[in-house]
Amino acid sequence: SMNSNSRLTNLKVAAKEFVDTMVANTEDGKMSMSIVPYATQVSLPDGLMGRLNVGTEQEYSNCVNFSGSSFDDTAVSAADPLERTMHFDPWRRWDGRDDTPVARLLGNPTTSTLPVCEYADEREVLINQNNPTTLKTYIDALSARGNTSIDIGMKWGVALLDPAIQPTLQAMSIAGDQPAIPSVFANRPFAYNQSEVLKVIVLMTDGQNTSQYYIHE
Repeated sequence: SMNSNSRLTNLKVAAKEFVDTMVANTEDGKMSMSIVPYATQVSLPDGLMGRLNVGTEQEYSNCVNFSGSSFDDTAVSAADPLERTMHFDPWRRWDGRDDTPVARLLGNPTTSTLPVCEYADEREVLINQNNPTTLKTYIDALSARGNTSIDIGMKWGVALLDPAIQPTLQAMSIAGDQPAIPSVFANRPFAYNQSEVLKVIVLMTDGQNTSQYYIHE
């Protein structure tokens, strides 16, 4: 639906204006911004996924399934056991026709299918950046495919503001994972009770949650 009525175009304009406003009104080195693109799932960069306690059922994509109780807490840490999302396409049948949802397990990360968790740079979470060019170039590359899972987008949004994930992000910064987290932000997220710290989430959507799909064990 984001491809209709210029919704994605308008989102990009609003998001880039927000970046410019924040950069222009924030002391240099104080503001860091993460962007969490969400569709049917939220795709994580290799550096983050590789440092989480997640299963190795497949190696094609980097998404995590959350249980209902996971939403009782904002934290995600490297010690938490997490369930890796299976790599499958719920929208296309074996004969290639678009039809009612039929789970199709994928033997390889082919671009001709629509997996619930896409492995692509423009779909991955961008973490703790402050360079306006980096942020706006990333926004320009956003694309619209899949369903709407605001809950999973918000889960990762709050997780990237919760101090439980700080050691993991620091390790990514030290290792120089790409896209690189600036070393000045390696000590973030700060504790909730640290003085002069403001944590903010801006949610952009064109509607409410839609269907989520899973592979039964």
